[in-house]
Amino acid sequence: MISDIPMDRGVGGIIHKVCRDFRRNEIEPVALELDGHYDPEGVKSIWRKGFDLDLPSTLVPEEFGGVGHDVLTAAQVLDELAGACAGVAVLFACHLAASLPMVGLGQAKADLLAALAGGEEKEPLMLAVAFPEAFESPERPRLANMGGQLVLEGSAPLVSCASLADRMLIFAGDTDGVSPVVVDLLDPGVSIGAPEELLGLHTLPFCDVAFEGCSIEEDDLLGERGAGAPTLQRTLAVFHGFLAAIAVGTARTAHAAAYRYAQERFQFGKMLIEHHEMRRMLSNMATKLDMGTAGYQHALADEKADAAALASSCASAKVFCTDAAMEIVLDAIQIHGGYGYMKETGLEKIMRDVKMLQLLGGSNRLLEVR
Repeated sequence: MISDIPMDRGVGGIIHKVCRDFRRNEIEPVALELDGHYDPEGVKSIWRKGFDLDLPSTLVPEEFGGVGHDVLTAAQVLDELAGACAGVAVLFACHLAASLPMVGLGQAKADLLAALAGGEEKEPLMLAVAFPEAFESPERPRLANMGGQLVLEGSAPLVSCASLADRMLIFAGDTDGVSPVVVDLLDPGVSIGAPEELLGLHTLPFCDVAFEGCSIEEDDLLGERGAGAPTLQRTLAVFHGFLAAIAVGTARTAHAAAYRYAQERFQFGKMLIEHHEMRRMLSNMATKLDMGTAGYQHALADEKADAAALASSCASAKVFCTDAAMEIVLDAIQIHGGYGYMKETGLEKIMRDVKMLQLLGGSNRLLEVR
């Protein structure tokens, strides 16, 4: 369990080993199968096993039963998990990002934080998160007063993990701004659509979530009504940092596969690895991995930085890392030749997953990077 690792060890070799063993034993054997056929119970099984290692409570303070690590530690954990399946890593990333506003409120949300940490006999709550991509859209979730009761109306499109999660963090529009709200997805007034089949991340369900007269109690609000814009900015920034880490982790697997193949394949009188162009491609891939790793670690190193600065650095990391990951996997496929397009290599899956990472949390083309 990662909670057994002393805080002053940071994310040293022990945490990496624990997560690497979990990745190899629990995720890698089923990754291609889950990609080819969506299996909610299979995904939930990985989630429960991750709970045994305290992964869902990585950010929850120890006083509430969690691990109490920082967002950089969480990102490096996601980097390791993504080496087997980006979809599984995104599942944990959504949950961890959604838990951030609750962690920030501390004692005011003690019961919720304790529920996130679970217990010896209890499975922890799984959280989904919906970020508003267009505040001017009339369909976006909004808070309204109806007969003296605060209700949530509107819809959130293509929310990842919605049909798996227990609760969902929504940044709802309000008369005076934005209000972070936690909604129980089994409450009356909440309806979850059928999963949509997208290009990549087939491990996860992406569903539309509609709200019609969904009652919101005072305890469901995270902070003061209408004052959630800074919370939204910070939460989305960290989510971008998580996506950057996931992109690096999955691209690292593509590079390793290409390197192994180049050492084993004999062509034009010598091994592929001995050809100058192959060595150049592999070297460029490794350089991008190093720069991407440094980029997301730098972006998340100071999670208490000014929200605007954090948003800019994490957006930059997300854009660079996901774009670099796409270049890396395309080069890995090129090194494999025709074999690279076969599903059995896993590179085809990585290419589709990375394309989705470029779109999650806002398309790279639309992110503001300073």
